[in-house]
Amino acid sequence: MCRQKIAVGVHKQSRYKLTNHVTRSNATEMCTDAKEGQYTIVMDIRGAFLHADMEQDVHMLLEGTISKLIVKLEPRLYRKFVWRNKHGKSMLCVKLRKALYCTLQAALRYWRLLSDKLIYCGLKLNGYDRCITNKIINSKQCKIIWHVDDLKISHVEKKNHGKYY
Repeated sequence: MCRQKIAVGVHKQSRYKLTNHVTRSNATEMCTDAKEGQYTIVMDIRGAFLHADMEQDVHMLLEGTISKLIVKLEPRLYRKFVWRNKHGKSMLCVKLRKALYCTLQAALRYWRLLSDKLIYCGLKLNGYDRCITNKIINSKQCKIIWHVDDLKISHVEKKNHGKYY
């Protein structure tokens, strides 16, 4: 498995292209795979966003029960930062070190991390959809498509799937 990280810039204008259009694109790809007799593996990358570090400072406001639970984990560290809002609810503001699911920065950071690894492994990003990579293996196309942390790998030779996970 390729474990090398390579920095590749992504312009702000490209953010809307970072996730595959699931309904149309994936359905079309699955039909194409079936017609071409390709073996397909669909997989989820567990804890995917925990691998992506935050680039900028992102703060999150925790309130109520969750703020109390965080203080219980490390009372000496967090107790002094807790306050109560006008309704008496416990509040705690924290700075994120790792990407948090459902934030734009997290999606961008994880897209960068995954695409960098796939490029390092010799795959090339598709010019039309930045969540599709391709590589020719034994004169046949291997394609990896992803949406957030879900991947679909397809190739006519089953043995080539294991090269990327």
